[in-house]
Amino acid sequence: MKYNSKTQAFILFSLSILGAALLLSYKKEGKETAEEEVEQTTLQRSEANHKRLKTVVDSTYSDWHVIVQETDIKTKHSRVGSKLLVTISKSGKTLFNKEVITPSILAKSLDNHFQLTSVYLKGITNTTVYISLEAFSRETDGENYFILAFSRDGKFKKYRRPLSLDDSDFIVDFYIMYTHENLQKSVDKASLQKIEKAYGTSNFVAQLEKNGSLSIYPPEVISRYKLDVEIETNTLEDYDDIYECCRAFFYPKDKDNPIATMDVEIKATEGEDGVVFYNRINKISR
Repeated sequence: MKYNSKTQAFILFSLSILGAALLLSYKKEGKETAEEEVEQTTLQRSEANHKRLKTVVDSTYSDWHVIVQETDIKTKHSRVGSKLLVTISKSGKTLFNKEVITPSILAKSLDNHFQLTSVYLKGITNTTVYISLEAFSRETDGENYFILAFSRDGKFKKYRRPLSLDDSDFIVDFYIMYTHENLQKSVDKASLQKIEKAYGTSNFVAQLEKNGSLSIYPPEVISRYKLDVEIETNTLEDYDDIYECCRAFFYPKDKDNPIATMDVEIKATEGEDGVVFYNRINKISR
């Protein structure tokens, strides 16, 4: 199904609203610690070393402090691309100090003339900061979406975020973050529950509580691939004005043939302006 630019913009805006739900339970801190002051001094020095350095994210949630800055880089043939500098601290300890993110770091197929845009906090749990962004090429109109996961153990992972630009796209976001949490060396139950509640109905939360956090994956994805997969989704049909049936496809990394699928029932909510959009997972089954 094709969507015009206005519809695409609305879908992406809805996805950003869903991500914001993961941040609501964190209390913003107003006082800077001595470590944060040192961090700010470091960033000021960084600004002096980069031209046109722009802060696109500067947020404090619970004991996390996240700063994302953007700057131009010179590429081949006098092109101008962009890179990000990510600084993240937790409880005053710096975990990532100006971590460099460029399009070619996100994917080898992306040249550095791609622009990194639409950068925002997707969510924060006890274990991980999730940042959403897009690598966009003005020359080809190519769009590549990613979620970056910066964990409290100092490790960074990148996840390609394939979007169908239909009602099912938020399922991809859910699975990326939920899978990342399930792959932590020590799985934090509270972090899993935070994602469940942000993306699911009470019915879905109850399903996971009863059957376990791994029950929403095909068995072969767990046993053979150890959850190291990519996920795509699409919309199948409307049940009625409230529920819609979707399907999640699980692929080996960089492969075209799916391993298996799961059926996902999503539920709609109505906004203040009367617009109905699907933003909650109600059930996942084989």
